[in-house]
Amino acid sequence: SLHSRTSDGTPIHSIAVLTFANASKDPEMDYLGEGLSEEITNALSRLPNLQVMARSTVSHYKSRQDDPQGVGHDLHVDAVLTGRVVEHGNELNVETELVNVTTGAQLWGERYTRSANDASLLQAAISRDVASQLRPQISGAEQAILAKVGTKDAEAYQLYLKGRYRFEKYAPEDFKAAAGFFEQAVSRDPNYAAAYAGLADVYVNQAYNSLSGRETYDKARSMARRALELDPQNSEAHISLATVDMFFFRNFPEAEAEIQKGLALDPSSPYAH
Repeated sequence: SLHSRTSDGTPIHSIAVLTFANASKDPEMDYLGEGLSEEITNALSRLPNLQVMARSTVSHYKSRQDDPQGVGHDLHVDAVLTGRVVEHGNELNVETELVNVTTGAQLWGERYTRSANDASLLQAAISRDVASQLRPQISGAEQAILAKVGTKDAEAYQLYLKGRYRFEKYAPEDFKAAAGFFEQAVSRDPNYAAAYAGLADVYVNQAYNSLSGRETYDKARSMARRALELDPQNSEAHISLATVDMFFFRNFPEAEAEIQKGLALDPSSPYAH
């Protein structure tokens, strides 16, 4: 069977993860499809020798979820991952498909059914399964990093995804709403690194956009450092710390070091570039 290679024998060097479609007809559930695809993008960016298209670039193609081959041609990638999310009561169904852009053939497809309480485990399972198709030879340690679950608290995970969903809208009221979701997430799981990184991102942007004083920058720095204590592999926290160093504390050597760490973890990060 064809896994990591296209039909002419060329390896898959690049991939785009399209925003997962919300097939539940409830617009309130948009955050889940967007969040899952964003987290899978972050996980796949840790695979060796694979270029993963930045989510900020891919988000422009949200309306073309039924045309993965066309989107893949436009983005000049070898493969595209698509997904559809449906929620039935307390059950989540996610259908995923990996498409070869050159031939249009399905390289892999899977349907996942999980309880809504297992959304974070669902994201880890999809990331792990796609990785094993693209890079069958990756080590057990690399598999473990990919399948790492940020929190086992289902509600904290959903609060985090809602926070990221609002943060990406980039308006002052959205930053405020995002902070509320991230704060609720860390109150449910005080060891949830990604939620602290989310708070750091919010504070950085609030401070920068409102030209507010030192207090908000201090909060951003402490949240980024807390995230990195919990998970040194969190690229967003490295980049938030670098942003604070650059724009307020003028600690340029640390800023440059943090940007390099962020890029090593997520080479396609538009913020780091």
